[in-house]
Amino acid sequence: MTEVTFFMIVTPRDVVIADYAVRSYGRIHDLDFKLAVYSNYLLPEQKAYYFPRWDALPFVELVRNPHHDADLLNIGGRINAERLEGPFEYCDPIWDRELRKHVTPFVATVDADFEILRPRFLACMMQQLRAEPDLVGLSTDYSPTDVVHEPYTGNTIILNERNHTWFCIYKQMAFERSQVSHAFHREMLVGAPVERNCWDSCAYFQKSLRDQGLRFDHLHGKLWRDFIHYGAFSKNTSVTRQSVALFRAFALIEHSLPWRVSRHIRWARGLVLPRLENNRYQWVREAPIRW
Repeated sequence: MTEVTFFMIVTPRDVVIADYAVRSYGRIHDLDFKLAVYSNYLLPEQKAYYFPRWDALPFVELVRNPHHDADLLNIGGRINAERLEGPFEYCDPIWDRELRKHVTPFVATVDADFEILRPRFLACMMQQLRAEPDLVGLSTDYSPTDVVHEPYTGNTIILNERNHTWFCIYKQMAFERSQVSHAFHREMLVGAPVERNCWDSCAYFQKSLRDQGLRFDHLHGKLWRDFIHYGAFSKNTSVTRQSVALFRAFALIEHSLPWRVSRHIRWARGLVLPRLENNRYQWVREAPIRW
């Protein structure tokens, strides 16, 4: 019986790094799992290039979404009206629709730019989840509640705690116990020093489970060399099939070295390769897909 469904949304911007991420799940042993790869408005030529190689992997289940092909032009016109990140659907409504469809004992959100280097961290996570009945979710990374500057609106906000979504495993009971959306949530605190009380994607859903007495945990910085989260690839406008191998090589070297040394590698990467992100709030949303 399949124990875990890893659910990965792949967009036209991060598909070049997703190829490494998808294949990295082949490093997992001693766990019955499937990787559901959800095509989020991938271009037909991207599907033709990547789908055959992913479909050949025994653990991959492709969610092909062929109906997106005829909607590519229309969704491009909806970017501003629906505040999309690009010519593809935002992740939150996809999670709302799709995660609860998977009836495996555990369901995980995993990013297309998260690569497994060694599966030891996953074995530790699964062992803890199986052993602790009130533990409903476990992630690699976590951020506590803090007051932060939100660059998109220019406001100072309270950003509430979140187990980060790039690798977060839930027990199936999470979707049985809560119908709360994974969407960004905001409440206004009238007259308070900071008026905007915010929960990022999935944080308010997680809060609804904490409110029921269920717990979340994370790796607390342990085993971080067992995986790499490249980050920001849903906003990628510069790294292509031709440059992604070099980008990844630099990133893996940085990841393996102490910070004082790796910063020099990061500097060298900036000279050799273009920045991963352009202006994330305007240009990146409307830029043509280069892959």
